[in-house]
Amino acid sequence: MDTTESIQRWRRAVDWSLLTLLVNAACGAPAAVEDAPPGVVAPVTAPSVASTEKPDDAACSPSSQRAAELVFERAPGGVPEVSVDWVRAHQCHARLIDVRERAEFIGPEGHIAGVEWIPMGELTAEAAEWDPTIPVVLVCRSGRRSARAARMLEEQGFRAVASMTGGMLAWRLAGHAREFSAVASELEKQRARPPEEPDGPLTAELIKQHVGAPDRLRRVKVAALMLHGTTACVDGRDEHAVFGTPGGDMGELVLALTVFEQVRGAALEPDELRELFLTHTAAFGDFYMHTDTHALTSLGDALARRPIPGVSLAADASADEVLGVVLRPPRAAERELLELLVEPGFVGCGHLRLILQHPEEYRVRSELTRELIRLFFRQLWSGERRLHYVVLDGEHQEGAVLSVEIVGSVHAYTSVPAIPPRYGGRAMFVYHPQIAAFIREQQAQFFAEHDAWEGLALDEYRAQIKSLARAQLTSTLQHLAPELPSFTVRVGADSVEVNSR
Repeated sequence: MDTTESIQRWRRAVDWSLLTLLVNAACGAPAAVEDAPPGVVAPVTAPSVASTEKPDDAACSPSSQRAAELVFERAPGGVPEVSVDWVRAHQCHARLIDVRERAEFIGPEGHIAGVEWIPMGELTAEAAEWDPTIPVVLVCRSGRRSARAARMLEEQGFRAVASMTGGMLAWRLAGHAREFSAVASELEKQRARPPEEPDGPLTAELIKQHVGAPDRLRRVKVAALMLHGTTACVDGRDEHAVFGTPGGDMGELVLALTVFEQVRGAALEPDELRELFLTHTAAFGDFYMHTDTHALTSLGDALARRPIPGVSLAADASADEVLGVVLRPPRAAERELLELLVEPGFVGCGHLRLILQHPEEYRVRSELTRELIRLFFRQLWSGERRLHYVVLDGEHQEGAVLSVEIVGSVHAYTSVPAIPPRYGGRAMFVYHPQIAAFIREQQAQFFAEHDAWEGLALDEYRAQIKSLARAQLTSTLQHLAPELPSFTVRVGADSVEVNSR
């Protein structure tokens, strides 16, 4: 670590210590535990939270509140959340992080007094230096980015992390005090922001610069990824480091069940499919499916033109308002909403949308994909916390395709690198073929142990899934990334190589 970086980290540590002292001095008496707003499970042993007296600095410092004492309840979308009133009452007892961009932080919406500002794109690198036992609450404009940030920190091992429901919009509507200052400009000077990449096509040298030194890569053991993480889509619009496969977890499940049906020679009945979906998510842990703001906006337009029971949206409803309906629809609206959510125009994952639009090309039974999406939402609405519905922003502007390979074979104990798809204002499709192959082998073992597998050949399944996966990836890249340059990023324990393909 060079001297400049050491000074920057020291300054951040000093800033945080001073910030904690200032917040401690400003914090009044926190609300009693029994009066805590819904959405939070009260600490088991947290006398400082329950006290009606003003805590001293030692008691009020976030370092005095450990994750074992504070458990945040998960919302139906699977992300731990706390209300704005909880944050106002208990700000002293968690590290409060605003993940918005600089212009938002110092803009007309203001920010919460005492909050620490770390833009979303820098969060995982900064968090690598933090104590993962200290509770963290994340704030953004509407709660969507902070929800993604909460998942990111959970994947890094943080034990008590939550998103503030509704973000600064909800904070303002609740009438809570805000600060308006240019403090972000000073904080920004302390951050060694890399210069934006030059215009023109992405090259091997630029990508190597983006990936960074091997000792700075975020790595996760495959076993931890399988149990606590998710495989994201290869989509380049994601804002944090990903382990990418076409369609993420949902794309892999569609692939696996398609081959399962083909080897069996018969389609799965709805009851069989539901039972397989439930046992699969129970066995493999957290489960990811994404949409995008375009799909949500299109869905909002459709619902404004033809309302369904219990849902009333204006013609200019925001993507956030539509997302609120999708995540928590009135029960009377669920059936009709499900039929809209399986229409290609309202599916924001390009890979899944292409499967629905071109079932023959992808060799997938169309109703299989539709029923899996319906099952996802039914379970999401029932409160299943392991399901994650992620919203990606913006247009597809990928400038390259990256295939990330690990030196050596991949096992449960292998640490694999996550690569951010975004490079400043640019983006890349990011695919991890070895992780995908490992997951598909686990899928094969899972199905081999299932009652419905009886009499089927496992070797035939392995051969067919390998062939179909390759064909589907080729089709998706041809549709979404025609003529883009392709690169292989080969990562070893102490090396990173980038080569054109």
